[in-house]
Amino acid sequence: MHVYIRLRDVTENALVVPVLSACAALIIRTRRPLVIGITGSVGKTTTKETVAGVLMHARDTVGVVHKTPGNMNNNLGVAMTVLGYERWFETARGWLTHLLLLPFRTFALATLAPYPDVLVLEIAAGLHGSVPGNCRIVRPTIGVVTEIGPAHLEHFGSVEEVIREKSAMVRAIPPSGLVVLNGSNPLVLAMAAVSRAPVVEVEGRGIELARNVARAIARHLGVPDTAIETALGDLKPVPNRLQRITAGEITIIDDSISANPLSMKLALDELASSASPGQRRVAILGTMRELGGDTVRYHEEIGAYARARADLLIGVGEHVTHYQVQRSFADSHGCAAAIGSIVQAGDAVLIKGSAAVKLGIVVEALRDSASLSAIK
Repeated sequence: MHVYIRLRDVTENALVVPVLSACAALIIRTRRPLVIGITGSVGKTTTKETVAGVLMHARDTVGVVHKTPGNMNNNLGVAMTVLGYERWFETARGWLTHLLLLPFRTFALATLAPYPDVLVLEIAAGLHGSVPGNCRIVRPTIGVVTEIGPAHLEHFGSVEEVIREKSAMVRAIPPSGLVVLNGSNPLVLAMAAVSRAPVVEVEGRGIELARNVARAIARHLGVPDTAIETALGDLKPVPNRLQRITAGEITIIDDSISANPLSMKLALDELASSASPGQRRVAILGTMRELGGDTVRYHEEIGAYARARADLLIGVGEHVTHYQVQRSFADSHGCAAAIGSIVQAGDAVLIKGSAAVKLGIVVEALRDSASLSAIK
């Protein structure tokens, strides 16, 4: 019988994280890869995937590239990425086995085994000190800050504290490196004042911002513009992050993996701007987590924002009554069971909420419902 360990239990463990971090730091100091660190309140994963995708196309110029797998972006995940692990370990046996083998793995990666020339690392700010702590371990040469806004307020208390945490990425970059900042976000742009390295400002939101960040970094590393644009043209959408899906006569915008007020507004803007004239716009919004004492206020604010951009607003999970929705469901299973009778052929549907709400269930139900309708 397997004994499962919750990810949070492992992350907060006083022994596992320091041991893995020490091993990761040793590998970084001996192998000296070029480290690109990416942080922000929203857009980290899309930017990481885009930057890594472009650089992987330019292997002859930059060498072998490795990126953060999935969402392994917390204190534990960053160390595991440096150590070459591709997934979390979910059982006690799995953790014990890998911890016993860790000295041998570390020695091999630090001395004998092939190691990437470039690491593209997504670094989250789940707890106080996460960004500066991870920067001390991985020593980024290039730093990126995507967007700053209300996220993780349950831990940080205010946006000002979030800014202080995220700016550690900029402070960590040496004078010989490069800092890439989102020029469209004043809170991010202000971080240029604490940079010791040259700063490049890029514009845009969502995938446009990610592409412009990738262009700036690739050019800095000597990749020709023609190669950059070819690579960008070959990139596939990042799953569950503003991913457009055609299901029968329905257009789905799947952004079901995470949510905070900033990313909610971005997704709702995408729904409003991408819908065709006369097309009904449906927003299925889940709970936003980790907003602390401002939870109600931010849900009310996003509700008003959504009602101005959607024709039908549906809520899933707790706190969604504050969106002032037309329909609400206690969980994703209830929404999934009813969605086929709510969404109509020709609708444009945004599905977005925090990962814990599991709105991917609704995405799959809607796709299945659209497929059955097409068959009939």
